[in-house]
Amino acid sequence: MKILESFDTKLDIEELNEAFNKYWEWKVLLIKRHWIKLLLPLALTLLSIFMLMLMLYSIYIHTFEEHKITFWVLAIFYSYTTISWCLFVVISIIIRINYWTKSKTQYIENPEKILDIKKKWFDKFMKRTFLTFWIHTIVLIFNASFPFIYIKTTWLWSAAVAIWILFIDLVFLFLLNRVMYLLIEYEMTFNICTIDWLTTYRQKWFFKSDSLKINSASIKVIKSTKEWIISALFKYWNLCIYTDWDLSVQWGKNLELTYMPDPSTLAKRLNTLIEEKNPTNEENYASAQ
Repeated sequence: MKILESFDTKLDIEELNEAFNKYWEWKVLLIKRHWIKLLLPLALTLLSIFMLMLMLYSIYIHTFEEHKITFWVLAIFYSYTTISWCLFVVISIIIRINYWTKSKTQYIENPEKILDIKKKWFDKFMKRTFLTFWIHTIVLIFNASFPFIYIKTTWLWSAAVAIWILFIDLVFLFLLNRVMYLLIEYEMTFNICTIDWLTTYRQKWFFKSDSLKINSASIKVIKSTKEWIISALFKYWNLCIYTDWDLSVQWGKNLELTYMPDPSTLAKRLNTLIEEKNPTNEENYASAQ
């Protein structure tokens, strides 16, 4: 899935294949962020399911007796679009977490592994998210107008019910937006290291992406930092990359890769790879530990 030049869901695969074609396998490293970054979108998706069930319950107790057909139409819409989207996201995230927790290495050195990880799920996620957003927007408009179209004096606090359901609708759309943003950031932020270059990509939204390419000869030290008990427990920290030239203000003076899985092992692997072109890096890394 591609939106202009700033958003391409297959960018990591394309860049990795290009690097493999030039440098061959085992001389290319693709690094993604630690799976702990998936816990927040997982929690938000579970919260979305709760909000949807609460909405259906609110519609049920206020409309079911006099508008049974309307209720079941809404229930079917939610079941086959919105709730199914939530379950798809939850299952996909759990599969990815399970994959990485069982993986022997936390980085990618051959093209087959990234194909095993992606399996087109991200494209499906984006398409289903867009579809769910538009369907839910239509249902939101209907939920907001329904009590005012079918006004009955027997309804108690009909305006309050409409406002409450509208509020739940808006909360769900907000949660959907956050889940999409967090998964885009996770899936499309990655780093590729070869014997010549270290390239890092950061995707924030559809039309905001940054990339930085550093010549391996300019890298002097790759150092792993360890902070907090949670980071130690789940084996994720930061990698600080020191070069002999200043980076842009946006990236800082030196490059820091955050949420890196097993950074001590990763730092050694990166230094071994870069060492083929710059023999001084191994000594610099040893002195930095």
